Amino acid sequence: MVLNGIDCIANYSHLFKGRRLGLITSVSGMTKDLNSTIGALHERYGLSALFSPEHGVRGDIAAGEHVASSRDPETGVVVHSLYSAESRRLTPEMLQDVDTVVFDIQDIGSRYYTYVSTLFYAMEEALDKGNRSLCSTG
Repeated sequence: MVLNGIDCIANYSHLFKGRRLGLITSVSGMTKDLNSTIGALHERYGLSALFSPEHGVRGDIAAGEHVASSRDPETGVVVHSLYSAESRRLTPEMLQDVDTVVFDIQDIGSRYYTYVSTLFYAMEEALDKGNRSLCSTG
């Protein structure tokens, strides 16, 4: 059986426990039981921030439509937009309360999607900050 990283999260508690977690995800981020990665991480470790790519973290934004920053209605966690008119990148203000950024977006790679560039920009910001870490559960 093939499992995504989120389904093996207990094996990586040393990366998450005691950290202020931020999560870049979409509606595709879910466990093998079809529970959202948002819920799985928030319940187990708590989330300090969510970061929204195109389509929003819950998949409720139309293609190409800008995503506004908001609060997630299910967890109350702040959602920072990575698909706004102003920027597609993590900013120092967004990362103020975050130690570790987790990325969980499934992408089949058969055509162009903005999710790959979202991951690329996040990795650039993590590298630039040096003291932050980026983990992928996909």
